[in-house]
Amino acid sequence: MVAEKLQEAKAVLEKTNPSTEEVKKAELALQNAQKALVVRASKESVDVLKRLVEDGKKMKDAYTEEAFKDVQTALDLAQGLLTDPSNMAEVTTKEVVLSLSTAIDALHKLTLQEAKEQLAEMITYADTLLKANTIEQMTAESVQALQTALKQAKEVIANEKASLEQIKTTHTILVNAVKGLKPQESVTPDTTALQTLIKEVKKVTADLYTVQSYEALSKKLQDAKAILEKTNPSADEVSKAELELQSAPNAFVVRASKESVKILKTLVEED
Repeated sequence: MVAEKLQEAKAVLEKTNPSTEEVKKAELALQNAQKALVVRASKESVDVLKRLVEDGKKMKDAYTEEAFKDVQTALDLAQGLLTDPSNMAEVTTKEVVLSLSTAIDALHKLTLQEAKEQLAEMITYADTLLKANTIEQMTAESVQALQTALKQAKEVIANEKASLEQIKTTHTILVNAVKGLKPQESVTPDTTALQTLIKEVKKVTADLYTVQSYEALSKKLQDAKAILEKTNPSADEVSKAELELQSAPNAFVVRASKESVKILKTLVEED
């Protein structure tokens, strides 16, 4: 979808004189397409889900169908996701991991040791989430909340005197912190000024300036176009491209007129 909207936006930019409405429409469509991007599940999340599925399967024979139904529902969801790992979304995978973990947790009549094992599993999962590349796409506040909950969980699990209730409460807090991870909203820099500059520079007549100075301008123009063609250029890249184009005219060298060249040739021949 992003690729399609990107091509449409490029087509608008390539028009000789696109209308303001066309530009705004293309810009909005591209922004909406970016927001609709779905982050693929990390390897760590997939691995945790696979482990939980295996754990759930091993438990099945020990319980009645009625007692096992919540775990079975979560298992079905998990196995459905795992049939196509390439299309597993991080958010959905995380929700199913938590759902299956919670169902397994509830089914167990937890002993203190079992509760610690469940908490340890969630600590490992939270650790992997914080180390994954996708964590950079989450808001600072939600990441901080997870780090705080994880630190508390590690302190509790290291405490030999921690009660079953403390461990279960800590597990719940950590689960909620994982659930609370929120993706950052994509911010697209305003490229209106850069687009205007590009249009103005295109009007420059090559015949009026020396080849060398015009080639320098052409290089900056191509660089600016390349920035606009990027899927998600940074604000710094856009600003730098604007400054480069704005400063380009200062380097222009006016080409000698035919009359001046003719006079010079005459003088040379007289000598």
